[in-house]
Amino acid sequence: MNARCTSWTSRQLGKVFCLIGGLYLFLGWSSAALASFTVPLAWQVSADSTVVGYEVHYGTDGRQFTNVLAVGTNGAATIAGLEAGTPHFFVANSVDRAGDPSPFSNEVVFIGADASAGASVQFSLLPPGYSRDPLRYRLPKNAPAGVSINPTTGFLSWQPGDVYSFTTNFINVEISNPRLADVGFTETVEIVVGGSLNLQVGAVVVPAGQTGSLPLTVSASATVTNLQLALNWPADQLLNPTLTCSAPFVSGSLQMRNGLLIASLQTTAAQPFSGSGQVGRIDFQTARGQPLSPLCLLPFAGSSANAVDGSAYGNVTVQPGEVVIVGNQPTLCPQASESNPGRTLSVYAMPGSYQLWYTTSLVAPVTWQPAFSYQQTNAVQTVTLDDALPVVYYRLQQL
Repeated sequence: MNARCTSWTSRQLGKVFCLIGGLYLFLGWSSAALASFTVPLAWQVSADSTVVGYEVHYGTDGRQFTNVLAVGTNGAATIAGLEAGTPHFFVANSVDRAGDPSPFSNEVVFIGADASAGASVQFSLLPPGYSRDPLRYRLPKNAPAGVSINPTTGFLSWQPGDVYSFTTNFINVEISNPRLADVGFTETVEIVVGGSLNLQVGAVVVPAGQTGSLPLTVSASATVTNLQLALNWPADQLLNPTLTCSAPFVSGSLQMRNGLLIASLQTTAAQPFSGSGQVGRIDFQTARGQPLSPLCLLPFAGSSANAVDGSAYGNVTVQPGEVVIVGNQPTLCPQASESNPGRTLSVYAMPGSYQLWYTTSLVAPVTWQPAFSYQQTNAVQTVTLDDALPVVYYRLQQL
């Protein structure tokens, strides 16, 4: 086989760069699907009449290629299913009529990663022990804002802002060996940034037999045209739920299915939702005859959202809802926070006069002592307690 080869080799880097009969390998644009990546490769087809095909060799070690793909006489190939966050190395060679391969072409290096707006992504550009020599890494001037790389370890990090939601970003990092000035290469880094969305269902306290509303609040890094959430819904305690949309959401629906309340909201394509705000509310009526004040947690069973171009939000964080139904008997709930280290109680009770009692031991015989009397004016009320005693128990009595 006739071949024109210009090559340079570094034992320390374990690299061979070779141009063979016009066979020079380069990366095209790649596309991401969840945590795997697809890389298009291309080269100039040889004019040598003895060449009958080409092979692409690739793997995660630049010194040993574990995969080979015969591509016939094509001048391009697409490699799919590459693991995100792992560097991959590619070379190509031609094959003649006798089945003899040419030397390898130049080597190209690729690494892909998924990210979400507002979340950090970090990875190393080369596997550990790749070179016995210290290497140097340098970002291009057109790298996305906020990308940084350790110049000696090749550890790249980025926390993309909202402006990068639903974008694909290519970074060509220059890698060199200070000991061998004529040896170096460029690694193509692809980072696909998805959208980030936070969905929150509010908390509300409602007397038994009355109506209440749960606000639905969204904070999105990009536009939103449709939104769906599924809540675990206690249908025997929260009755007759209805959905009301807030602009720019113009339509919505509720469905009960296997204990789940599924809410769907849509905007028009011409006026999507963006930023933060309330997107709707769920109205309901609480069941009557509640002897106590039960806490109804409404955890999410699933959620999804799409941007105006149809892209799905991959990073959706949710905060569940909470409903307290105030019944005939009061319920006490202790409260504590870093900002308020003292003792406080949230009292869920019907309006009226109450006596708070306390004891320092529940070992019989238990002696309860009056703490103070107070007037409950709302379905939920906070009372402040004396925190001098190390251990204390409380109960409430309606007068």
